[in-house]
Formats: sequence, structure tokens, C-alpha cells
Amino acid sequence: MKSIITTLVFIVISFSVSANNYYFAKSGSNTNSGTNSNQPWRTFSKLGSITLLPGDTIFINGGDTIRGQLNVVQSGTANHPIVFTSFGNGKGIISGAEVVNNWTKVGTTTIYTASFFGSIKSFFINHKEQTLARYPNEHQYLQVDSAQLSYLKDADLITLPTNYFTNTKVCVHTAQWCWEKTGIQNLTSNKLNYTSSLTLAALQKYGYFLYDNINLLDTIGEWQYSTSTGVLNYFSNNSFNPNNAYCEVSEYSNGINFIGSQSYVSISNLVFDKQTNAGIMIGSGCKNVVISNCEFYRQYNYGVQIMGKNHIINNSIFQQIDGHGIDIGSSKSEIHHNNFKNIGQFRNGGIGGQTNLSAIAVNFVDSNYLHHNIIDSTGYCGISSDGNGNIIERNIASHCMLLNNDGAPFKAFGNLSKNQIFKNNFALNTFGNKEGTYNGQFKTPAFYFDNYTQSCTLENNTSYNVPGTGIFLNAASHDNIVKGNVIYGGDFCLNINGSQQMPAPITGGEVKHNVFFALQNNDVCFRQVDYTNAFNFGSNDSNYLWQGFDTTHVGFRIVGTTPTFYNFKNWQAITNGDLHSKNAFVNLNVSTFTSTLLMNQTDNISKINLGDTIYLDLDSNIVCGNIDLPPFTSKVLLNTHQHIFCAFGVNDLMDINPTFNLYPNPCGQILNIDALQKIDNYSIEIFDVVGKIYKVIVSNYKTELNINVADLNAGLYFIKCNNFVKKFVKE
Repeated sequence: MKSIITTLVFIVISFSVSANNYYFAKSGSNTNSGTNSNQPWRTFSKLGSITLLPGDTIFINGGDTIRGQLNVVQSGTANHPIVFTSFGNGKGIISGAEVVNNWTKVGTTTIYTASFFGSIKSFFINHKEQTLARYPNEHQYLQVDSAQLSYLKDADLITLPTNYFTNTKVCVHTAQWCWEKTGIQNLTSNKLNYTSSLTLAALQKYGYFLYDNINLLDTIGEWQYSTSTGVLNYFSNNSFNPNNAYCEVSEYSNGINFIGSQSYVSISNLVFDKQTNAGIMIGSGCKNVVISNCEFYRQYNYGVQIMGKNHIINNSIFQQIDGHGIDIGSSKSEIHHNNFKNIGQFRNGGIGGQTNLSAIAVNFVDSNYLHHNIIDSTGYCGISSDGNGNIIERNIASHCMLLNNDGAPFKAFGNLSKNQIFKNNFALNTFGNKEGTYNGQFKTPAFYFDNYTQSCTLENNTSYNVPGTGIFLNAASHDNIVKGNVIYGGDFCLNINGSQQMPAPITGGEVKHNVFFALQNNDVCFRQVDYTNAFNFGSNDSNYLWQGFDTTHVGFRIVGTTPTFYNFKNWQAITNGDLHSKNAFVNLNVSTFTSTLLMNQTDNISKINLGDTIYLDLDSNIVCGNIDLPPFTSKVLLNTHQHIFCAFGVNDLMDINPTFNLYPNPCGQILNIDALQKIDNYSIEIFDVVGKIYKVIVSNYKTELNINVADLNAGLYFIKCNNFVKKFVKE
């Protein structure tokens, strides 16, 4: 036994001693040893002759920018991964860009040119990406007359100069959810032939634009590069000379590139900037790569592209990326506690096609866990998750769909999207963009189960300031569960949408225990469209269908082609459901009530102080003082604008305040009040939900007090006894 232990110790010591460190710094030299921080290398080419071993670490000097691509060709082990990180102060920067200098002004114009030979995707001035020359200019479009996958037709094309179409690209709004791009092969009369086919044929009158042609360069801030001449062109103004700015062009494909089937690699505390493809690209054979505390800026296609399985990306920043923040082609990976800002900024940026411009895109892969990510400002979706068994939990997505209309902060699509769970997420401040869309009627949702999505769950999510649709279940989706969600406003709080083009019915669903809260007269709590007239969606019950502005807009159906609105009782009758659901108990158009949405977007219980104001919950329970809101949940309350003393800071005075008792409750004629012996010189007020006072009684009567309320209309009332309030219902 002693000899075995000695051998094991020797193996561990020998293994740890064999690990090497390699250093890179801007001030380094490739003639240095590279194996200590005082002798760093300057360029990544030095690693080409090095065989990395498990436990080896590659260091980049904090704050230094090293330009080029790092290739990973070896693997670590579970206990001894290969590590890429920083040393010194700050984070090392891996840049995919090269600096451009020596600009020359062209004659008396404001166009500047510079020589550069390479493959350029983007141009930056002081780290801000510039607009590639286009026609028409930003926010303007040509219109499609007709189109197929390989061409479009537009009668107006014959009025444009012929040099607009040589070595030019085109970006076409083929559908409300995407802008696709391709090259132009030629123009024959009014027919624009593509160099490669698009995935969809654009609809009539949808928008498109031409780009990347020197003849289109006519607006301040536009640029264009000619690969044949190696000339970079920039359209400036009379007061700006690019020689006085920091100019870069993207050149290198990936910051760190995995070649082959590597595993057990750790990447931390690094910055990736301006790569033409991805900051980090992980191939399909790779496993167990951890990316932590990194920053990704201005990549053209992806911040990170991962394939393989069992990867982790956490505590990282993704900003100003043209395609996807994280593109997931891996299974069993975990993406958590990352921050995304300004993803998908240009319609013709990124990868193009139908999936582009999202913060996180899960591409028909399984068993990934996405949680605690914060997303702000995307051209398309916040999180688009397609696949089986993925969990999307406790994420916050705001200001999504800035360039498209048909998508959502949280979305799943297709018959391969099944058994996914979306829970305790927040979708906020999303409106959709119909620019370049002709007669687009789609109402951008917060949560979207698109065509054929099946057996997925939406649970305890919140929609706030998404005025189109709260939850959208699209044609042929089936067996999906919608429960415990809070939808605060929207033209349609819940939209179950059949389709004339796709007549497969939406079946097997369950909608229960949700809050569908209308904020305007025309908002509809529950919408159903089924052109098969079957309306066999599934079960719906025990929801709050809160339309407090127009009682006729609780439900909506299209039967055949006829739209019909329903009040609460009629909706219950025609659906044979929602029998235990609850309707609004006040008219918010005429009352002094206002609604408020309390949100807790943290992992801790949030203690919210409501002060001395009387609030009601949607069951008409009195709420005041301090309330506890569980993590990643929300609650709708009604503010009565009445004030009381909240004993003990409790939620519901009726349940815990023993100062006086009411019975019977509900009552028809005589309301009894007892336990008054505890109160000296009390004053009793009876008022309704709009604050109108009906009775005032001042007394010192110590036993039971009997009040005749027969003259009151049926409804909800409150009794205020000095500083304490309870409610009763007049039958």
C-alpha cells in the first residue's frame, strides 16, 4: 500500500510540473521565450509550433490588444483544462480588426480613400460600426412587384443607373420575421437575378435595398470596399477627417477557433472584438468548454458560436453584435448570467436568412439550460429556442424586435420544438417594427409558440409594455401548457391563432391560473381563431379575464370569417370553459382606481412597502403595508387612492385584523358589526370601490352594531372603522 501511494503522489507531482504558461503582450517579441511574463510573445503565430498539454495556460496582458486568431488544436482534462486568460491589470483583448491609416481626400468631394488588401466585413470609426453604402438610404426601400427564390421583379428598376447593379448585393424583406441577403447576378429589364437563392420568395410590395457598391456611396457615414482594387472608401463631411480618428476594418474570422474535437478548455477574463465570424467558435466535436467573465463586441456573425455538447457560458457581456450574441448548436449546455445589449443592429448584417439578429438562438438542439440572462435591444428575438427539452428560466428580455415584426422576446418554432419549459421570465418594452412591410397585421407578442410547437410549457412568466400580444400560440401548435402567467396589457393578452393557410387545428392545450389584464378599451383578454370551426383547443379555466374598461371585450372569436366579441358570461358559455375564472369587479373607465404591476426580477424575496394606501388584489382582497413578492414573479394590484393605518404591515387586513367583525358577508339587508368594545369613540364609514361615502356613523356603542344596508346597490363595499378597513359584499 505504501508503494502505491508513493507512486500516485509522484504521478500527480510530475503532471503538475509538466504544465506550462505562455504569455502574450503588445510590447512582446516573438524572439522572447514566451514562457514568463517578462518575456512575452507578440503574435499568436508562435503557438503554431507548440503542442499544448493538459494544464497549460495561455496568458494575454491585461489591457493589451493582440490582433489575429488563436487556434485550439489540443484538449485538456477534467481536472487539468487548457486555459486561456489574462495576466496583469484588466483583460487582454483579442481583436479581429486591423488599423487603417493614411486617408486621402478625393478632389473637392468629402469622400476619403485608403489602401487596404484583405477580406473586410465591417468598418469602424472610434469603435462605432459604419453603414455600408446602400440605395435607397436608411429607412427607405424599393418595393417588390413579384418574386421567386432566385429573383425579384420591380418595374422601377429600369429607372435606376445600370452601374447600381454591378458587383452589388441586395437585402430583401422576404417575410415579417426576416431580411435575407444575397448577391446580384444581373439585371434584365425589371428582373433582378440573385447569385444564390433565398429561402423565401418576398411578398408583393415588401421592401428591399441595394448595398455594397461604390456608386451607392452618397451619405455621410457610409463606406464601401473594393476587393479588386484594395481601396476603402468613406463618405465624410466637411468637418471630419478620418486621419484624425481611430479607424479599423474587421479582418480575422474568429478570436479563438476550435479546430477538430477538443474538450476541457477554459476561457476567462478576455475581451473579443470585431471578428468577421465569431469571438469564439467551438466546433461540432467539442465538449466541456467553459467561457466565463469574457466580453464580446462588434462581431459580424456571432459573439460565440457553440456546437458539440456540455459547454458553459456565464457572466459575460455581449454588445453591438451584428448577427447572434450566442448561437447554440450544442446540446446539454448551460448559458447563464450573461448580459446582452444592441444585438442585430443592421438588416443586412450578420448571417442573413430567416434566423438572424437574436441575442440567443438555440438551433434545434436539445437539453440546454438558459437562465438569468439579461437582454436589452435586439433586431429580432431575445431568446429563440428551437429543440427538445430546453429550459429557459429567469431571463429578462427588453426592447426586442427592433428590425422585424413577427417574432418575440421569447420564441419557439416547429415540430422539433417540444418539451421545452419557459418559466419565470420577463418580456418587456417590445413593439415590433413593420418597416418595409406592406399591410402587415401581425401583433408582436411577448411569448410565442410558433407553428407546430408542441408539448411545451409557459409558466409564471410576465409581459409588461408589449402592446401587441402577450402570449401567441400559432397554427398547428398543440398540447402546450400556459399557466400562472401575468400578461399586463396587449391588444390580445392570449391569442390562440388558427390559420387559413395552415388549417391544422390547435389542440390539447391547457390555459389555467393566468392573469390576462387589459389596459385599454379595445384590449381582448382571450382571442381564438380556428378556420376549421372546431375550437377544440383543450381546457381553460381559473384565469383572471380582467377587462375593466369594456366588458364586451373579454373574449373574441373568428367563426369562419366572422369576428365576434363576447362579454365574460357569454365567453364562458360559448367556450364551456373558464367556469372558475374571474372577471373585473370595477369599471376602470369611471372609477378612481388605477392598476399597478409589481415586479420582482431578482432571486430574493422582494419586500415592497405600499405605505398607507389601500390596494386590492384581483380577488378584491385588501392589500396594504408591506408585501412579499417571490423571486422572478409579478403581481397586479388596484390602487384605491384611499388611505388607512395598516396594522402590523400586513397584506390582508380582513384576514388578520381582529379589531371588529362583520356578518353576514355577503349580506342583503342588515350588516352586523361586533367586537367594538375594543375601540373608544369610533367612527364608521361605508364607501364603495370608487371612494364614494354612503354612510357615516359616530358612536361609542360597545356591543353589536346593526346597520341597514338594504338601500345600497349590489356590489363591493368597504367599512372603515377609525383606522381599520374591511370589505363586504352587498347582495
